Amino acid sequence: MGNFLLVKIKNNSDIALSIGLAVLGVYIFYPGAMSGDSIEQWRQTITPDNILNWSPPAMVYVWIILNKITYGPQGMLIFQYLLYFLAVCGFGKLFLRKLSHRLLYIAGIGLFPPIFFLTGVIWKDVSLMVGIANALLFLFIYERTRRNIFLLLSLIFFLYGILVRHNGVVCAIPYSFYLIAMMLNKRTKFRGLLFAVSVIAITSSFYGAARFVSNYKIKEISKTHHFENAIFFWDLWGMSIEIGKNIVPPYVFNKKSKGLDVGVMKAHYNPESNTVIYLMQFITPKRFKKDFPNATFKSDFIKAILKYPRAYLTVRGRITWYMLGGKTPILPYLFTIHHVPKGHYLFPFAKDLKNSHIGTLKFSSRIATFLLHQTFLYRVWIYIALALVQTLFFIFLSDEYQRNRQFLLILVVGLFYWLPYPIISPATDFRLSNLTIFCTILTMPFFIRQLLFRLFLLQRNRKQA
Repeated sequence: MGNFLLVKIKNNSDIALSIGLAVLGVYIFYPGAMSGDSIEQWRQTITPDNILNWSPPAMVYVWIILNKITYGPQGMLIFQYLLYFLAVCGFGKLFLRKLSHRLLYIAGIGLFPPIFFLTGVIWKDVSLMVGIANALLFLFIYERTRRNIFLLLSLIFFLYGILVRHNGVVCAIPYSFYLIAMMLNKRTKFRGLLFAVSVIAITSSFYGAARFVSNYKIKEISKTHHFENAIFFWDLWGMSIEIGKNIVPPYVFNKKSKGLDVGVMKAHYNPESNTVIYLMQFITPKRFKKDFPNATFKSDFIKAILKYPRAYLTVRGRITWYMLGGKTPILPYLFTIHHVPKGHYLFPFAKDLKNSHIGTLKFSSRIATFLLHQTFLYRVWIYIALALVQTLFFIFLSDEYQRNRQFLLILVVGLFYWLPYPIISPATDFRLSNLTIFCTILTMPFFIRQLLFRLFLLQRNRKQA
């Protein structure tokens, strides 16, 4: 009996390691690092009558369920780390036969500092990352087993990722393309047309579901497209500074601020974040109502771009460069719970929230800060470059077709997710690139292994010649 248990434990040591590392993450951040946005979502979780769609509410719905299991932010923290290591362990089991290789993979990828630490922050960015990663995992398992339960799990996880961050819907394009290719026979008539129609239909369905859930029986304070309009407003503000003339539509400002001086605008402008949307001393309160921003504002924005294209490209190019790591990035996540001052409307919901392991948090923060300033681990351009190199390698230089097309899907999903950011990015936050980075490192060990093997074969052939 004892030998049987030892064999069982040994055979499942990769699962045990994954659970242990998830517990480590939960221990470090318990009950979860939280920004002001996180606390706002926590407020909605414990007072469901106040659910809003300022941020997509899907994460709040899941949090309400978790709250019934364990009351407090820790439910979401545990949920994030378990899904994170489910994906890492799952990919290890899927692609690696040797147990020792799986253990190294789980430890190396799972503890990769930029992503491991990020998972300790209760953010919708993390939910998107773990949701889409598990969607890909279960899609590959379905491809191998053809059991419908895995396809259903894949669709559920993908939908969850889209629900918590609507901009993730672009990932549905490569995801649905792969799914359709798997379903259709090569001899199917009009295959190309079916591909195009199906990709459009699936992507539209995901986006429609996200919009529906975001508006279903909610006391909304804004339209679901408010976020993109906020970015357009910020772009116009920056463009005004570039050309030395206020081109923001006058109806955006209150009566005192119409014709605002460019010097004042420059003093309040942060080229790394769209914080100007919160300057309530300048902006009309109508901006937060359901009927604004509206089609008129979008039309005026497009006219401004056409009239001042250089200014627009300068503003957008700058933030893209900063996002890529052209400028030293700021610490990309929190290690504590955001301090809410007395008198703030969130104070009653935050006053009892405290981190449990301050010493461990500080130690982890020092590690992250050191890596931030002394290494290139937080330079996004490196991950995008590596993703592109891997993509070309798996397309042109590798012979393991079925496995490599799975690697390709992971990489292309990561690249597609980042693709719209030069246009829609609201800030240079490192967390906005987390899915791209995670996808890049998930496939890196397999890329390195195949590359070394090809170099070995090349060297051996030269010696024989």
